[in-house]
Amino acid sequence: MSHRIKIPVIAERLTSFQISELKKVGFFQKGDEYREMPVTIKRGHGLGETVSNIQIAVSTQEGNSYIRLSYSLDGEPINYLMPLVRLKSNLGKGGWLWYCLCPTSNRRCRKLFLYEKQFVGIRAIENGFYLKQLIPVSRRGEFKLMTKVNNCERIISGRAKKYFMSHYDGSLTKRQLRVMKAKDELDRLSLVLQ
Repeated sequence: MSHRIKIPVIAERLTSFQISELKKVGFFQKGDEYREMPVTIKRGHGLGETVSNIQIAVSTQEGNSYIRLSYSLDGEPINYLMPLVRLKSNLGKGGWLWYCLCPTSNRRCRKLFLYEKQFVGIRAIENGFYLKQLIPVSRRGEFKLMTKVNNCERIISGRAKKYFMSHYDGSLTKRQLRVMKAKDELDRLSLVLQ
């Protein structure tokens, strides 16, 4: 009897987008029932699928709320609608939160991943996990610590970029302040690691 080994699909390696990111670029504005524009989304690391020219349209009309995705995947044009659902926020600030209904699982989700030519929620991905879920509980503290170290090193290495400016008009720039904060954090973390 042969056992089939299922290799986990790591969510962070897939191309993805979140409802909150769409909100930041101008979708879901009050009084704006329809908006369409091209959007740059996070590309995954290492899986062969590449998305180009993604066009997103969002309709928030009462009774007809949807998100339309149009993109080209490895040269093949893809276009489909996903229903949107609005729920009252439970954060105590009032307001509403928008969710997509996953086309595969029909579950509400705020983050979608490109998997088998379609954007779906994490639960629709067979054997799909976030990287953190694959690390034993006893090692998650180390993982969190190393993630912080990597983030600090990435911010500090940004100083080497061509147009990095540490000062502007006699004041420290926001980028320089982030670098200084990352250096302090890295020094603090190096004491923990010793």
